[in-house]
Amino acid sequence: MNKASLAQGKQLLELFSDATSEQAQAIIEAGGLLRMMMSGADLGLLDRNAFAELLPFPITIDYSRTLEEMIAAGHYNYINPGIAMGAPAVGRNDAEKAIIHLVHFGRSISSTDAVTELEIRGLRAARLEELLAFGAKYPGMQRMDEPIVAIGTVLACGINEKTLAFGATPDDSYIASLVRTTMGRGLELALSHSSRWINENYRFAAVRM
Repeated sequence: MNKASLAQGKQLLELFSDATSEQAQAIIEAGGLLRMMMSGADLGLLDRNAFAELLPFPITIDYSRTLEEMIAAGHYNYINPGIAMGAPAVGRNDAEKAIIHLVHFGRSISSTDAVTELEIRGLRAARLEELLAFGAKYPGMQRMDEPIVAIGTVLACGINEKTLAFGATPDDSYIASLVRTTMGRGLELALSHSSRWINENYRFAAVRM
């Protein structure tokens, strides 16, 4: 193995540091990275956020479960009760497989612009049931200061005087968010700003269309 190949190996280890063996295998089998390595490309130039979007997270959504059962399956340390109260009815009784991708735009973005950006990537915003299935299967992906949100489901929790006092506007709405704090893993509410900026640390759960 020459020096370039050794350097590429170190770069691959860095890129795949957050990937499971199944995810790494899926990306390698796609062939893009192998072609880059054969051409001698500097893998260190790959954007880590863009690479992270490639990581597939297979999930199965069991719609025969109640929303409360879906939430309980995540074994969260704390749960905002407004999520169950504000979630719309699904009206299904089957099971569905999906692939979740985590998109980090690396900048503050409004929910409206986030939906547009996801569509450009061939993705749609994940719904609440998909986020819950992801949280139950991949608890280790919840990290400090990096909430994972599902803007595909708007929760009817209402904007009231209390939330307005904390910076909400009548045009805002609530979405579900997977978070990690000093209290542990949480299922929390987050404000979804249609025309104002959402914090740049957010990761958006999305599904391939």
